[in-house]
Amino acid sequence: MNTSSPFYFPPAAESSPAEKKERYAVTIGTFDGLHRGHLRVLDTLNDEAARRGLTPMVITFDAHPLSVIAPERTPAAILSTLYKLAGIRRHGMKIHLLDFTPATARQSASDWIRSLHDYHDVDLIVIGYDNTFGHDGRSLSQDDYIRIGAEAGVEIIIADRVEGISSTAIRRHIAAGHIEKGTELLGHPFTLDGRVEEGDHIGRSLGVPTANIRPALPANRLIPPFGVYASRTRLSDGSVYPSVTNIGLRPTVRDLAATPTPRIETHLIGYDGPDLYGSRIEVELLSRMRDEEKFSSIDALKERLHQDIEIRKSMQP
Repeated sequence: MNTSSPFYFPPAAESSPAEKKERYAVTIGTFDGLHRGHLRVLDTLNDEAARRGLTPMVITFDAHPLSVIAPERTPAAILSTLYKLAGIRRHGMKIHLLDFTPATARQSASDWIRSLHDYHDVDLIVIGYDNTFGHDGRSLSQDDYIRIGAEAGVEIIIADRVEGISSTAIRRHIAAGHIEKGTELLGHPFTLDGRVEEGDHIGRSLGVPTANIRPALPANRLIPPFGVYASRTRLSDGSVYPSVTNIGLRPTVRDLAATPTPRIETHLIGYDGPDLYGSRIEVELLSRMRDEEKFSSIDALKERLHQDIEIRKSMQP
């Protein structure tokens, strides 16, 4: 095979003549959010692959295809790539992270299906009810995909629809600060994950130390409106703490801050361990507590932060 092809990725290791060659069932998509509709597709893939003795595999992308096709229309990413891949792996599937390039964008649905069958041992493709692939995908019906697959020797199955669930709707709710509704559609908490960076220690001076988070890639992560959120924070060792997370410009202390740019800071209630600098953490937002405010004094800010913490302690973990 021409390894410069936009479809190329290393096939399974060669097997000896005495071994049965591994064959695959795949699904293809961005899977941003890994929401309840996506999980229906993954469950269908697992079930149908098991019935046919095939190995399930997800082909997904690091960046959204629109970042290549129409950058101005690229939506904000609901999840980081790392978090998305971890969620897929928990379903016990192999993953191929495909670099979506202009050459990839030029391939037709038929090109995709034939290449996957002829060079990558794919016998089954599971498609979400509204999923398309190939530059001509939006002009194709589900029956078209099934027909093209049959011509190439690939079975095409359309997963059942989960009504009312879409990445677009989830983005809309999160962007409006409707965290609970976003969580309902996702089927899991909306999560901001990334590395902890050293800040300016203002929170510590107020008795409310915070972990400052640089969100993991991609860079165009979906960030909720500025405000204070009830949250739950998971550390790299797996431990989980109730937390309060502030997203915003910190207007009360802005003149004191070294970098007056938007921050994501979380206070872990009950944590008394070492500094978390450089470690990766996951902050699950549970609900929006209040808007970000500019207080009349540092003492007023300190009092309100402690009130926020007490309110969070009274909530479910």
